Amino acid sequence: MEWLALSVGGLMGWWIPGVTGRIFLSEPKRERGIQPSMAAMGAVGFWLLVTSSLTVGEQVMGGLFLLFLLAAVALDLSCRLIPNRLNGMAALGFLVVRLLSGQEVLLSLGAGLFGGGILLAISLLSRGGMGGGDVKMAAVAGFALGWPKVATGLGLGIISGGLWASFLLITGRADRKTPLPFAPHLAIGFFVSCLWGEKLLHRYLSLYS
Repeated sequence: MEWLALSVGGLMGWWIPGVTGRIFLSEPKRERGIQPSMAAMGAVGFWLLVTSSLTVGEQVMGGLFLLFLLAAVALDLSCRLIPNRLNGMAALGFLVVRLLSGQEVLLSLGAGLFGGGILLAISLLSRGGMGGGDVKMAAVAGFALGWPKVATGLGLGIISGGLWASFLLITGRADRKTPLPFAPHLAIGFFVSCLWGEKLLHRYLSLYS
């Protein structure tokens, strides 16, 4: 099962840049350079899912969520864009899955509003430093993860992005005006939270109790 997850995840990661470009972009761009890294992300992601302590239902939801994250990362890396169609279709899909599985949809909507609202506030305060696609991506993550995992994922993503930006600034590889893709950092934070979000949050809160 683990080898199957590695193989399927790797193949999906390899194909996602081309497939998402043809589906969601009016003028698809060929970005073969990112395929190996996307394949590695897909393989590791699916392997982590099948070896996790999540229930079967949670693993299925996690797999769908991982495909969304991979698509968002591929598009952000190739054209600095996370299309509205991708975010809209994913949001509707996750809400329908929650509804059909008998889960509380209102709580998911609230988590989505929280995730998108936090990044919208950051975007307004930074005067456009955060793209609209990132804001909507965070809202979709809230629909998929619910509360409190969306909060944990946001925190991890912001920390990851901040550390990477600081590294680039210190090493002179970027300046304050250099546009940096944020979707990969959000994807890392949200996927880690999908797997261990509640445990990480409880451990963090225990430091102050």
